[in-house]
Amino acid sequence: MPRSSTDICNRALAMIGADRITALGEAGTAGTLCGLLYPELRDTLLADHSWNFALARTTLAAAETQPGWGYSNAFPLPADCLRVLRLNVADPTTDWKVEGRSILTNVGAPLQILYIRQVTDPVRFSPPFVDALVHRMAAELAMAMQNNASERDRLVQVAEARLRIARSQDAAEGRPDLVWADTFILARF
Repeated sequence: MPRSSTDICNRALAMIGADRITALGEAGTAGTLCGLLYPELRDTLLADHSWNFALARTTLAAAETQPGWGYSNAFPLPADCLRVLRLNVADPTTDWKVEGRSILTNVGAPLQILYIRQVTDPVRFSPPFVDALVHRMAAELAMAMQNNASERDRLVQVAEARLRIARSQDAAEGRPDLVWADTFILARF
């Protein structure tokens, strides 16, 4: 299993028959493209699913300034937050939204959240996530380095299949979350 971002990029480069690199961003087409594509693709895949290895829980303090209107409190997001999944509040229908880099809500401080964090250390990635990332990198690199749309399309299909498998395996770890019906759904009964 790859232990560095360079290893992940080298696996992707090998899939398209390109030469290896020694570091992201090194001189040359492959190094430059890997330096540009890898962080963006990693974060996109991280934010796309609630990966168990990327989940984090934290308690937020309210910002000193309140929102101009609509909500009574703003809570600045952690620096490593890619996506907020839920608030830990008694009423699951509590109104909240993310605007900019803050959560706006009428809930008082402190606010507990579950979020997807930006994980930059590949050692912490699950093996299925690495596999999906490698295939996605290969698809992007095939088009950028070889201008080969048919190879890119084939690799995108493989990457999507690998991503479905990775999500399925990740979701099977643990008991599923309870799904709450809101007043709209309950009104039907």
